[in-house]
Amino acid sequence: MRIIVLIVAALASIAAVVSSRRSASEAKKHAKFERRLHSVEHAAHQKPGQVSVPKVPKVKRAKL
Repeated sequence: MRIIVLIVAALASIAAVVSSRRSASEAKKHAKFERRLHSVEHAAHQKPGQVSVPKVPKVKRAKL
């Protein structure tokens, strides 16, 4: 009976970790989208001919 409880607890903890990582990833994507949307809205209110939309910087990943 203990082994079943341990397996269920392990599966629940793994599910919680996966869920939290997935939600963190979605939050990061949403924040990036919001920054881009804000910069485009700002550019739309500038004078004609002076529209400058900043590029989203590339993220350099360290090689492991």
